[in-house]
Amino acid sequence: MKKRVFALLIAVLMVLPLILTSCGKSDEEETAEDATLSRSTVWLTLYAITDPKTTPEAIAQVQEAVNRLTYVRYKTNLELRFYTADKYQQALDEAQAKFDKLAAAASSVQASVDASKKDLRAAQKSMSAEELRKAKQDERQAARESVRVSKAEEAARLKRIAEGIEEEITVTDPQMDIVFIPSFEDLLKVAEDKSMISLDKYLSENFTILSDYIQPAVMTGVANAGDGVTYAIPTNSLLTPDCSFMLFKKEYVDKYNIDLSQVVRLEDVTPILTEIKEKEPGIKPVEKPITILAETDFFGYDRSFISASNSEVEWLKKAVPGFGYATSLTISHFDLMSEWRQRGFFSLRDPYPEDGFQEIDDDVLLAPYPGDDEADWFMTVREASYYDKEALEEEGFYVIIYKSPEYTTENSLKTFYGISVNSRLPDRAMEILKMMNTESELKNLLQYGIREVHYSLRDDGVTITKLSDDYTMDFYATGNTFIGYIPEEQGADYVTKALELSKVAKINAFIGFDPRFTEEEQAIFDIASSVVKDRYDFLCQGLSFAAAYFGEIKTGVISALLQEGYEINLDEFKDDFSKRHTASLNRLIDISDKIRPTNTNEFDFISDKEAFDSSVSASRAEESDYYSVLGSIEASAAQSIADASSAAA
Repeated sequence: MKKRVFALLIAVLMVLPLILTSCGKSDEEETAEDATLSRSTVWLTLYAITDPKTTPEAIAQVQEAVNRLTYVRYKTNLELRFYTADKYQQALDEAQAKFDKLAAAASSVQASVDASKKDLRAAQKSMSAEELRKAKQDERQAARESVRVSKAEEAARLKRIAEGIEEEITVTDPQMDIVFIPSFEDLLKVAEDKSMISLDKYLSENFTILSDYIQPAVMTGVANAGDGVTYAIPTNSLLTPDCSFMLFKKEYVDKYNIDLSQVVRLEDVTPILTEIKEKEPGIKPVEKPITILAETDFFGYDRSFISASNSEVEWLKKAVPGFGYATSLTISHFDLMSEWRQRGFFSLRDPYPEDGFQEIDDDVLLAPYPGDDEADWFMTVREASYYDKEALEEEGFYVIIYKSPEYTTENSLKTFYGISVNSRLPDRAMEILKMMNTESELKNLLQYGIREVHYSLRDDGVTITKLSDDYTMDFYATGNTFIGYIPEEQGADYVTKALELSKVAKINAFIGFDPRFTEEEQAIFDIASSVVKDRYDFLCQGLSFAAAYFGEIKTGVISALLQEGYEINLDEFKDDFSKRHTASLNRLIDISDKIRPTNTNEFDFISDKEAFDSSVSASRAEESDYYSVLGSIEASAAQSIADASSAAA
């Protein structure tokens, strides 16, 4: 009985490595194997999406050419597993199902091993010292025999391959190594499922060269999507060149020898506008109020109230929204527009005359003074393409970037490549990922196929002409687009434009954050946004300092949420409002002190000092008035809910 138990254990232990190997080795196991063996020839799989026009024959041609490169460099061969978009996810799912089945089998075997070990320990308790010694000797002999047989079988297999009797096995089944991730939504799913390995260790140690080829801002977005973990290498792509410029008419800049070298933000323009107001009374210093914010879009999604990632959602449910318009930079913009209107920068006339406004649909809108809409002006902000800069200069403007092009989720996080957690050779897979993003010869093969078969190079030496549709890949599906040849439709200056934009672009604060919300979260956003959005343009007009409307807007949001049945902690809301309101009020007072005339003859455009001071006093009183409103909100909301319930009954 004792010998039968021990024999069973040896048999199970001999089979276990074969099963576990098919399920994948750990990084540590692979590293140890590489350290003890000379670099051996290996096969990896590369999963990607191809066009329906691509033929199996063309893929085989490209695979052969690719392997001539990768084998020379790393003794690594690739099996290109290309599928059309409609079949790609199914192929990944089927491969994963096989891995799951093997994992279940390994778990079952491991359970048998554990049980056998338990039986062995029980049997050993009754063995003599001699029996124990003999049992361990048999175990070592069995292990040596297993290794000898494996080596002999491998030598015989290689001999048969060399003699042409047997074909070489390329990959195991299943095998999944390098995987194409076709969208940002798919990257979020990877991060959620953790179906790809973390690449952070590779990127910080042996593959730092990738930081010279992939934009750091884009890598930041990938890490944001993975909650701080880099699960994939993104594909470089050309940024959207959308930006805004500050335009200054050369005629007046040259006339008064105005120095624009220190102008970076709108605040820097105030003294220049003051000079123009004084010296050129027949023109408007500013064409119109500026409704474009130079910094990140604080409103996040369609100018909604949310100003950060989903982390604020839970706080929102407990207390009150963290309004984007209440951030310090946004407040500064609103208040600067108010200051400019106070100074008369938007008009030929003095600010705030009673006939300068009109009531329309309960909103106060600025009515142009007679002649204002046709008057000449000195400065404005205009949305344009970054590439329009020279044309604007030719129109007679000095041009300064006001809002730079941005690295955003939409224009920067399009496609990716990762390494599957099922890969037995992640180190070797990472070497191929590096080649795909740093070496143009491999990139060109994967992208265009065989030169003079599937494409030819144009006379410019940069763009290509397709000769056959038999091998057709999307431009963003084969790695770094900034290396290698360029499709004709992208233009020969594609890389030049990309590098030029990268020098001026900024990173959007929302890049890589998960934009998906639950139905309840989206409903809350929509309710709050319906109240907030209408006030954004109004505040940008400078018709009031921001503090004067914070209470009104927040009261409206809270009332709307309460009437929809959401619970709001009004005490926390009051504390939050008080802090934000006080900050804005201090800003208002600071501005009033800064522009209040010490001599009324010195600044004729501030003619009504009492009216201006009253706006400060009103803003001071607003907070206490606001709290009195809160007391009735909850009761009103409760009554509305009760009425709705009665009607439903």
